[in-house]
Amino acid sequence: MHSAKIAARRTALVASLVSLALARGAHADDATTTLPLRLGMWDAAGWHHDGLFVGDRQVDLDEFLRAAGRLDVVDRIDQRRRLRLGLVVGGAVVGLGGLVYALTRASCDGEVNEPGPGNALEDCTDARAQRGLLGTLTAFAGAGLIIGGVTASDRRPGRAELRAIARASNRGAAPAADAAVVIAPALSPRSAGVVLTLAF
Repeated sequence: MHSAKIAARRTALVASLVSLALARGAHADDATTTLPLRLGMWDAAGWHHDGLFVGDRQVDLDEFLRAAGRLDVVDRIDQRRRLRLGLVVGGAVVGLGGLVYALTRASCDGEVNEPGPGNALEDCTDARAQRGLLGTLTAFAGAGLIIGGVTASDRRPGRAELRAIARASNRGAAPAADAAVVIAPALSPRSAGVVLTLAF
């Protein structure tokens, strides 16, 4: 009776260890489903395809960074894109406003110097010149904003940074070693049992 209890306990222990090993193996199999990130890929015909790849599928920069979990880089690029767009649009509005201000200045053709103090024609000419100068400077300022928006860095990661991102992502997604379960009978003159070997 006592030997039967011992055998039952051994059987339960073996079953528990086997379940644990199989569960760990299933977890490792799940990890292998993570697709590797690549910069460029060789096809079966020996041709090299440049670009960004998630597994064997070519993707754009945004999807590549999201697959790597680098949302901070995605936000960095989006913020700089909005800044550049704001500079270009704002510069266009300012420049156009300056041109309109300069070109719509009043004409002095109808001004005539009448007897008395002051010089109406000279005052009109000075005011016209000042308005033209202010409008021109405003238009140049708008052009400067447009140039700044066009030439500003887009803060997109370079090839070296992309390689580092892919390397870190692939290293973090690397699966654990497969679990191995070896069950072998163990016989001796006094007892019989099972030897369970687990490898993780």
